[in-house]
Amino acid sequence: MQQRLPTVAIPLLPADGDIDIDLQGVFERAYDAGPFRRELDYPTEKIEPPLTKAQEEWMRGVLRKAGVERKRAKVS
Repeated sequence: MQQRLPTVAIPLLPADGDIDIDLQGVFERAYDAGPFRRELDYPTEKIEPPLTKAQEEWMRGVLRKAGVERKRAKVS
């Protein structure tokens, strides 16, 4: 996802007002705590459908920032 998920207001009781939920933070916490980080091999996983050049560059930047390097696919 190239854009950050929003923060949304969740209504509670009228006297309590709304609380803000950071959906990006919830998503990241679920990803980090769940099996996804351990089970997906981002450096070698084949992506279907293939990414455009711009998407590939964006993905490499995200992975680099996360400390994960993606190996370039071999061209047959």
